[in-house]
Amino acid sequence: MRHHHHHVTKDVRMHNPKAAGEHHSVSPPDKPSHNHHHHEQQMKDMTICDGCNRQNIDSFYYQCEHCQDYELCYKCRSRSVTTKFHTNTHRMIFLSDKIMPSIDINELEFKRELGRGAFGIAYKAYWPSRNRTVACKVITVPVDIFTNDKEKSFFKEISAYSQISGHYILKTYGYSQKILENGNREYVLVMEYMDKGSLTSLIHEKKEKLTFRKKLLIACNIASGMRKIHDHQMIHRDIRPDNILIKQGYTAKIGDMGIARIMSRSKQHTVIGYEPYMPLEFYTGIYDQKLDIFTFGLTLNELFTEILHDKHPNKRVIITKQSPVFWDLISNCIHDDPQRRPTALEVEIKLYKFKDSLTEMIKRTKDYNIFSHDKKNHFFVNYYEQRHL
Repeated sequence: MRHHHHHVTKDVRMHNPKAAGEHHSVSPPDKPSHNHHHHEQQMKDMTICDGCNRQNIDSFYYQCEHCQDYELCYKCRSRSVTTKFHTNTHRMIFLSDKIMPSIDINELEFKRELGRGAFGIAYKAYWPSRNRTVACKVITVPVDIFTNDKEKSFFKEISAYSQISGHYILKTYGYSQKILENGNREYVLVMEYMDKGSLTSLIHEKKEKLTFRKKLLIACNIASGMRKIHDHQMIHRDIRPDNILIKQGYTAKIGDMGIARIMSRSKQHTVIGYEPYMPLEFYTGIYDQKLDIFTFGLTLNELFTEILHDKHPNKRVIITKQSPVFWDLISNCIHDDPQRRPTALEVEIKLYKFKDSLTEMIKRTKDYNIFSHDKKNHFFVNYYEQRHL
């Protein structure tokens, strides 16, 4: 792969966060041990497509995980172009040369801890200059994992995801970085704050009862986010309730884009996603966007039943309780044969079609708004069974 280089200087400043009212219970990022970072000077590459040889291939492009320096533009990736030793079974990473904004961590007032995941700790924080509440994901990377190339890839991938974020996909505003005293690296991703937390906490902590209609709205949002990801020729690899964030009005967005893959210590075939949600083909290392359809199907069943599925020792998924609605769609999504699963667009159309039809029916139903929670759900199931999509 041939590159033309333009030097771009990026000021990356790290300080410890300002004290905040709720700060006493939190241990946010430490003070940096080094002020000199090799990545303060970052190279912006003008990338050339290995499919059509076009130079400077837009702000987005795709890089093969298997082939050395093999990159394709969006058009060639969409047409599944294969040249040299590249084949369609090779997975591609979505990257961008556009530089993501660096944020001075001293501008953020860290509040309470929101949760701990496989790849770091999330905090609620306030950003006074933007008058915005944000979520900060603090990721610590062991010194032996990141080479300079891997670090470059990390930023390019996070930058690419941040550019497609917005509707249905969690926004990333920027990042901070530093080297700790032990040589490990710490990255702080500054993201959109979703005040109702994860879908997992919403459905399993049962702090509020969700009607099937609200659950359908959440399902539609997730389907739209997944379709948007797939439109960009990407695989999320980790769609599950933990990675779906909810805000006021029950708007749902898909989070943790790319972090699972980037943080995987090994090459392609390790468990990068959350294993209980993975289809059988995941364990072969050869999979495509239909992996997301499978994990979405399990998420949809969990959303409507509020019960987690089980997993057989042979890695096959066992549904402990079938959803009373959309079971035909769910069973197609979790089919063992990836080719038999629907596309994200087909899933999205089916869910929205029912949502729109239900909304019309509700408008014609006297006193629907004063129905009890159970009566609303009964109405939903009855209408679903009459239509039986």
